[in-house]
Amino acid sequence: MIQYFYTFSTPEEREVLSFHWMPHARVNNAVTFPHLHIGPAITAGQTAIRPRDLHKAHIPTGYVSLPAVVRRAITELGVVPLRPDWHETLTRLGAIFSDGSSGDMAGLPSRSCT
Repeated sequence: MIQYFYTFSTPEEREVLSFHWMPHARVNNAVTFPHLHIGPAITAGQTAIRPRDLHKAHIPTGYVSLPAVVRRAITELGVVPLRPDWHETLTRLGAIFSDGSSGDMAGLPSRSCT
């Protein structure tokens, strides 16, 4: 069974962003499409959209591969890579897990967000 939970957190363990996909979830009202949660570390104090619970919203994303998440962490969030060949490694892994450009997993059926 394929599913994922990728989470970016602050050093104080406050959730920043979480990518979830549970296509085979069996509970009532389960969200089975790939989605993003904007964490309380970002939404705390905002009052424009769903004050106090925006972090619970399920924002559709499509499939997101682990190499794509790690690449974003390094290139856009300032995470320091653990190895000097990180770019080549992620490119190689991206070719295995996705089409290498969009983050969509090749060969998986698309999922409806309804």
